[in-house]
Amino acid sequence: MPKNILSIGLEEDPQFGDVDPVYVNMDRLIPPNHSCLLQFVEYDLSKAEKPLIEYLSCIDSGKEPRKQLLLTAISELQQMHPYFLICRENAAFLLNCIFAGYITRHCSDMDELEQKNLFMKLCVSDYSIFTDPDNIFDNKIDSGEDHILDYLYNLQYDIRLWVMLTLDDTNPELARLDRQRRSVLYSHVAMKNEYNPVFSIEVEFSTSMPKKLKAKSAEWDFNEDLYDQLYKDLNVLMWDPEANLPKSLTDLIKLTKGNEDCDVITYQIRDFTCLLEYEIHRMVLDGIHVKRCRNCHRYFIPERSNIEYCSRVAPNSNGKLCSEIGRFRVYGKKARESDPAYAMFNRAYRARLEKIRRGTMTREFYDKWRPIAEQKLEEVRQGKMDLDAFDEWLKM
Repeated sequence: MPKNILSIGLEEDPQFGDVDPVYVNMDRLIPPNHSCLLQFVEYDLSKAEKPLIEYLSCIDSGKEPRKQLLLTAISELQQMHPYFLICRENAAFLLNCIFAGYITRHCSDMDELEQKNLFMKLCVSDYSIFTDPDNIFDNKIDSGEDHILDYLYNLQYDIRLWVMLTLDDTNPELARLDRQRRSVLYSHVAMKNEYNPVFSIEVEFSTSMPKKLKAKSAEWDFNEDLYDQLYKDLNVLMWDPEANLPKSLTDLIKLTKGNEDCDVITYQIRDFTCLLEYEIHRMVLDGIHVKRCRNCHRYFIPERSNIEYCSRVAPNSNGKLCSEIGRFRVYGKKARESDPAYAMFNRAYRARLEKIRRGTMTREFYDKWRPIAEQKLEEVRQGKMDLDAFDEWLKM
């Protein structure tokens, strides 16, 4: 199997100052359970936006910007998705482009030079190579009227819509549609029937050198005679393909032994949007489906189509899993369906709790009623009381 690699940005080597691409194994950003994408879909973006609002308030107050607020916002972006953690320049570039857009929108009374000077005061500069104001203002991102992180809010909405229409099986009617129909549905809704969404990504195929051959390559680098002999032998072999392999080739073949994955596919990820779009395309083509857990309401990938609860720890459950809570709920539902007396009792019980909430029944009255009701429920189960009589008593 080939190695799948993502090229996700650029970073400067702090020791030597070289700027190099950042390569990462695909599984780190697109794991089999697609947890990174699903986490972004559900992430509370206000956690990153609040410190940015306070940070940018220095423009009006005239105070020095508090860099700690900027670091808090960066930390939130890194928790939102590892794309911003593995390559920290991605967070710096995004925020700097947003700052340029914010300054353009909110400081329109300043001239271009003043705007760029203000940007240099606000920008992420401690470790970023993306601080040239000319470049950043050319790539500025409009902060929007309602949100500084308008780009991320819009992206999150778009991805949620895409997931719901193409991957989410929570709604049984959508779940019955095949992949083709759901993709067509999304295309019509998202693009307003103007054109089919086209996703493009640059892909590079390469074969890396095995370790043994790599160790031997230094000897070849400084010996043209070895290559000359190899090419002569290969020319002979091309004319007589059934001949014995020459020694120059068999020596190389020995160095290629091993179980290393030398074939590499590298995907050039232009930006965060590109990464998410590529992942959803993979999920659609791979037939991956998601559901919202009926307890915590978060997305998960079910192992079977009839699974309704995820295996996360449920909120406020003292460590119980959502799947455990789900089993209890299913058991309770079946018990109610097979025990009509209990169903009557449960309706009356809930009705009285609602009256307490509205203030039309006292807790004292309820506390006296419940043990009597439970006793009569047992009498019905034992055949000592008629079901209709029990129903009439509960309505009193």
